[in-house]
Amino acid sequence: MSRHPARRRPHNAPASDDDRFVHSVLQGSAWARENARTLIVAGAVIVALVIGFLVYRNYSNAREIGAANALNDLRTTVASGNVPLALRDGEALVSRYNGTEAANEARLMLGELYLQVNQPQQAVDVLGPLGRDVNAPLGFNAAMLMAAAYEAAGQTDQAIQAYTRVGRSARFLFQQIAGYEEAARVQAAAGDADGAIASYERILALIDENAPERSFYEMRIAELRTGGVPPNAAPPATLAADSAEGGLVPAGTDTTATDTTAS
Repeated sequence: MSRHPARRRPHNAPASDDDRFVHSVLQGSAWARENARTLIVAGAVIVALVIGFLVYRNYSNAREIGAANALNDLRTTVASGNVPLALRDGEALVSRYNGTEAANEARLMLGELYLQVNQPQQAVDVLGPLGRDVNAPLGFNAAMLMAAAYEAAGQTDQAIQAYTRVGRSARFLFQQIAGYEEAARVQAAAGDADGAIASYERILALIDENAPERSFYEMRIAELRTGGVPPNAAPPATLAADSAEGGLVPAGTDTTATDTTAS
């Protein structure tokens, strides 16, 4: 008895979607059996990575909290006036929690304390990692304080270089001016009139042509050319006010639109 023709499917007839799905499932199952060991190892690695990430995150959070608590204790000690204890606790905080925000703040506090007790080299050492990048958080403060430490240690050339680096590398206008101002002050005190003039001229190149403080720096340059300028001459009041208010003016910004003193 012959089969009904309708039940025959030609060999070259296209496979249905169900047939293709079943075929792909069978292929996948066969591949999984052949690579079972690889799949197990890969799964174990993924699980280990996830667990490691969670452990590290919890550790980092706990470390930041511990550093913040230690910093609060350090502030209390500094406020009490116990400088030797503050130095000891500050160094311990930096050593234990190095790299945290609290440790960076502690470095600044230590730098100031070391200068108070006339240990400028220790101030340079503790501020160095923080002051390398002027534009990092607290980097400007650390770089300026480190330059002051060089100055206190009698290392005039290093102090000038450090102040000039701030003027050349800082992001904001008020920071650049502060760096060049201090460089000019140290240069004038050291008898380097040409160097001080060059630093003041760098400031003039930064500020607006109509800025009222230009006359201050032009007067300092004229005094240096005619015989000298008081080494501790203060900047103009308008500029000092800008700096106190933050002076967050990016380098290269048109100060006529952002600096009220230039209007």
